[in-house]
Amino acid sequence: MVTNEEMKNNQIKISGLSVTYFPGQSNEVKSLKNINLSIDEGEFVIFFGPSGCGKSTLLYSLAGLEKFNGDIVVEGKKVNGMSAKENEKYHRSTIGMVFQAYHLIPTLSVLQNVSLPLIAAGVDPRERKKRAMDLLDRFGVKNQAFKLPNTLSGGQQQRVAICRSVINNPQILLADEPLGNLDSHSADEVIRLFRDININSRKTVIFVTHDPTYLSIANKIVYLKDGEVVRVQINKEAGLVFKEGGSGQGAPANIPRELEILIRSFPSLAGKIGSLLIPFKAKELVSSALTEMASDDIADLEKRVEGLLVSQNSTDNSFFEFLDQNREFGGLGLDRRRAINLAGEINGLISEIKLMDDAQKRQDSTPDYLAELAIKLRDYFLNSLAIKLPEADKEKIGAKIDDIIRQRLENKITRNEVDKSLDLPLKDGGAGLDRRAARRIAYRLELLMLGKY
Repeated sequence: MVTNEEMKNNQIKISGLSVTYFPGQSNEVKSLKNINLSIDEGEFVIFFGPSGCGKSTLLYSLAGLEKFNGDIVVEGKKVNGMSAKENEKYHRSTIGMVFQAYHLIPTLSVLQNVSLPLIAAGVDPRERKKRAMDLLDRFGVKNQAFKLPNTLSGGQQQRVAICRSVINNPQILLADEPLGNLDSHSADEVIRLFRDININSRKTVIFVTHDPTYLSIANKIVYLKDGEVVRVQINKEAGLVFKEGGSGQGAPANIPRELEILIRSFPSLAGKIGSLLIPFKAKELVSSALTEMASDDIADLEKRVEGLLVSQNSTDNSFFEFLDQNREFGGLGLDRRRAINLAGEINGLISEIKLMDDAQKRQDSTPDYLAELAIKLRDYFLNSLAIKLPEADKEKIGAKIDDIIRQRLENKITRNEVDKSLDLPLKDGGAGLDRRAARRIAYRLELLMLGKY
């Protein structure tokens, strides 16, 4: 229930909003689930999340273009209680809409496209032309006024579409993925127009995107996932990305724009400006070459693994979720297959470290606990590294691997000696593994030895 007091304080109030497609059918889809949200006049709000999370459905519900359960109150008027005439007036004077596809009428000139909403409002032709030309001039496309839309670039067409959406001076501008068809330069120009409309024209802007590039310009970021609001972030430094010499992310003043944009991708770069950048660049290149991850991501990963080492809980699924979840929701955003493999590898090592700890605690009651542990570790190495032993010598090689592992557990040999012994042919007293398999087992065994401490 929306109270009168809440209506006074919020330009938009959403309560218990749910949208279900094909209700009661086998293909029922719950697109939005119990959304509660408020937006104040003059805010720049971004609905953010992966494709299919419900952000566009939320925007279209605000526009009165979706059937929904719950309440949406805009400037004191319930959207779901409007008559057809009230809905028409709502679209003509309260809200303007911008889409990814520009939806310009191809047979009308740019000027005619922008003027079109004024015809429905009954505005005099001379006044229509003046207002349209003023907007086209403000948004840098006045010289395209008498051309057809298909002769314009994507960025120019989107500017024209924005002109059309604000020609009736609406209080709220709704934009659904408006940068989706634009190159980065055109996207930068268009996003500046939205920010100009927000600040200088004092309009509320609600912006849908799955691209994190421009999150820093929003006063409020609404993160959605699977039809639910998972987090609302208030950004007190909104728009600093467009102030000369500042990125809003700790960058020093008066830096080139190319560095300003780079700092969005490499936050720790901000602290390196003005100092020697070669070590930082070398670190990032090596991180990328070896892991395909930035060093900041590796640092986050290390913190998570620290937690696993402390808890020794290798069955906790939250580590996989951290790897799989998008960066915007606090994860690393790895592709699913890679996240599964990495989670399996780290959890496997944690499990073996716990096995070594447990075995050591049983050494008094199990005199030959190291022999049992060596066998278990050998099975783990062969399985996790997908190493196949030749059937003819499988038992001999297995026994030799066990012996080498046990010697390392007893600190009788070093990692290099483990490596050499595993690689040495059977006839010469080694395990006869290939060079790569020997090196990988030796390294993993060393990780487990380290993990004990």
